[in-house]
Amino acid sequence: MRALTFSVLSPSLFKVTGHRRRRRSFSPVSRRPSHRSGMSSSFSASALCNVSGSSNSSESMKDPYPLWKFVVKGDRISGGGGNYNWKCNFCSEVKNGSYTRVKAHLLCETGKGIQTYSKVKIDDPAKLRKLHRESQDYKKSLLPKVPPFSNEPIFSHTSIEATLVRLGGLPFNLSRNPYYVSSYTIAANSNFSSYKPPGYNKLRITLLCKETENVDSENWSLYKDDRRGQASYVREKILDEIWWEKVDYILDFTRPIYDMIRVCDTDQSSLHLVYKIWDIMVQKVKDAIYKKEGKLDYEESTFFNVVKGILSSRWSKGSTPLHSLAHSLNPRFYTEEWLNEVPGRVVPNANNEISTQRLQCFRRLFQSRDERFKINTEFAIFSQKLEGIFLNIDCMHDMAMMDAKNWWATYGSQVPMLQALAYKLLGQPSSSSCSERNWSTYKFIHSCTRNKLTHKCAQDLVFIHNNLRLLSRRSEEHT
Repeated sequence: MRALTFSVLSPSLFKVTGHRRRRRSFSPVSRRPSHRSGMSSSFSASALCNVSGSSNSSESMKDPYPLWKFVVKGDRISGGGGNYNWKCNFCSEVKNGSYTRVKAHLLCETGKGIQTYSKVKIDDPAKLRKLHRESQDYKKSLLPKVPPFSNEPIFSHTSIEATLVRLGGLPFNLSRNPYYVSSYTIAANSNFSSYKPPGYNKLRITLLCKETENVDSENWSLYKDDRRGQASYVREKILDEIWWEKVDYILDFTRPIYDMIRVCDTDQSSLHLVYKIWDIMVQKVKDAIYKKEGKLDYEESTFFNVVKGILSSRWSKGSTPLHSLAHSLNPRFYTEEWLNEVPGRVVPNANNEISTQRLQCFRRLFQSRDERFKINTEFAIFSQKLEGIFLNIDCMHDMAMMDAKNWWATYGSQVPMLQALAYKLLGQPSSSSCSERNWSTYKFIHSCTRNKLTHKCAQDLVFIHNNLRLLSRRSEEHT
């Protein structure tokens, strides 16, 4: 820290004059102990006598930081805030900090992270506290007064109800809570003259923990006595191992469904993976059900047929031909590694359903017959690896290793129309969740109370909000 030097100033410079935070120039200070003690006692007598003066006390009352006058302020400390290097005029010690540390030092407040001064008369802190208290009282007197509710007496029913209306942010359904009613009933029938309601931290921590402890076995016994049949049923189920086995079974065959929804319900590009995830999900559901029922793979399961029928109906309702087209453009699905992972897998162009929907997409995207002929030719070259760059050994190796979009950027130049289509599809998410989040953001910005925003302004606000949220996910603080 940069060293500070101080000059021995006359006690008259420290009189309470009402001028706040005046800068002074510093010069080397004498280190003789006798001179320091003489200055300290001289200042203490002079400054504190001025504190008790009527005119100076009136001006000091209006100063929001009166204790700055009892230290010599140096330069501001870098790093922001109101921190300064300063020297106490009572003990001549050099310290640093804000006005809070000055107050703790001069008023002998412990536990504030700063040492209090000791070489002082016994009545000096009391005079300084009085000066600080008068300044605080004056600041409170400047606060705006709350307008009266009405001409009713201050403790009338009308005034109390008007006070409740002024509690902004509380839901009106609070009035239906029986504990809300009982709290005011207790307060009205009791004489709590000095009672103050609990603060934020007491409500959030202390009282909440105490109330949590009240939900103990004794309360459960009372509940059991009132609803003995229900309590016995709950206890029986919780202790029943067969019931827990059923819960585990339900979780086993529903977990693959949940995992597929989680993968697809993101902003990431997954349109080309939906078909593969669907097949894997159905197989995992079948394995869980067949394992529970003890059936072999070729046997029929009535329960699995019901579950598969429900899943198939949802698939027919939510799938589109674009899923098949994106699946057909994923180069990894044409490799031996992928085909050998599960028995019975075939390449996309050998699957009748996928090929039919792919051709349907081509007819929709390319209206001209010549364009369709060209795109079909390019797809044949790609899927069969007939010629050119697709016969390259690195190209065939990277089909199983590289990201699909990166592979098309590296090796797709031979089929430009198919390459452009792959760029669009392989970067698409598989659900509208990202759009729905964007609509939620737009609703947050353009609300009923903020409806005068122009379309351009609202669009810019949504754009900024979403991109800042995406950037925040890359930060270390995001969890």
